[in-house]
Amino acid sequence: MALLWIDGFDSYGTTVGSSAQPAGIVGRKYATGSSSLYVRDPRIPGNGRSLATAYYVETPALTTDPTLIVGLGICLSDTGYNGYIIGLRDGSALGIYLWYNGWSGEIEVWRNEGTDVLLGCTSGSNLRRGCWTYVEAKVYCHDTAGTVEVRVNGTTKLSLSGIDTKSGYLTHGYHDKVRLEQTNGFTLYVDDFYVCDATGSKCNDFLGVVKVVTCRPASDVAGKQDWTPQSGTDHCAMLDENPCNDDTDYVESSTSGHLDQFEYGDVSSAGFTALKGVGLCADCRETDANNFTLLQRAEGTSVSEGSARDVAGTSYETHVRVMESDTEGADWTPGAFDATQFGIKVG
Repeated sequence: MALLWIDGFDSYGTTVGSSAQPAGIVGRKYATGSSSLYVRDPRIPGNGRSLATAYYVETPALTTDPTLIVGLGICLSDTGYNGYIIGLRDGSALGIYLWYNGWSGEIEVWRNEGTDVLLGCTSGSNLRRGCWTYVEAKVYCHDTAGTVEVRVNGTTKLSLSGIDTKSGYLTHGYHDKVRLEQTNGFTLYVDDFYVCDATGSKCNDFLGVVKVVTCRPASDVAGKQDWTPQSGTDHCAMLDENPCNDDTDYVESSTSGHLDQFEYGDVSSAGFTALKGVGLCADCRETDANNFTLLQRAEGTSVSEGSARDVAGTSYETHVRVMESDTEGADWTPGAFDATQFGIKVG
């Protein structure tokens, strides 16, 4: 598949200016360099929340393909002048990074070589602190035939080809992680984040200016409620909070094959013309001596359960499954989204 990651940063609480809740929840999904992670107003009014970082958040390893495409809304605080905004990495090694030039309002693209190499600079980006801008970058990793394209609000502002985009620090010929980062005093606000590679036949190029909408379970699916609620009989009521309540509200099961499945609300009112994909997020942990696997199930015109995810720790962890529309057997056009059900199953 090509669509690798999406996040609207809407599930870490709703109180603007407060730390993401519960404590450590962002670190279940990302590597983080600081606890200074705060809930902020969203890029699009009325569309959830955004996240502010005073250091960085970094995805897990997502791909081995040499092409990586990243898009997100960014807003820079009024303090500071220059600094990192996006870094493409191979494991712990930084390869290519995008640098905000606070004097010109442009985005510079650099290759990390100790003494860093400036590959190019956008023209006409006009990034201004305190204003939301949608930035996309596509990088093909190669030591002689590399390419870079940067788009701002859907318009190409930099296009490079036939260049060296493979840092000497990389172990492999690809970038597998994305780090969203700030330096030099400003705070970076991020929203509506996606990552793709060039594999597959869908979502293998720029997606354009997108928004990510968070949906929570709306109702139980009759006959598919095998797990045990922490209290009462309404399974959905245990899983629909923002932020999640961890040990206060939950469902649990120790029986292989047990399934809890839920209806989700129709997203047509959110203004979509097309859905690119869906990301399923499950916060889970084990509560006894037996490790287990988790399946994240999608059921529309057919059923897809994906790969089993190992859950082997007593601390909470977030498992993410990203699926492109039309590739998993589910009809995800906006008007029919509510005909699709998602669930969790003990592997």
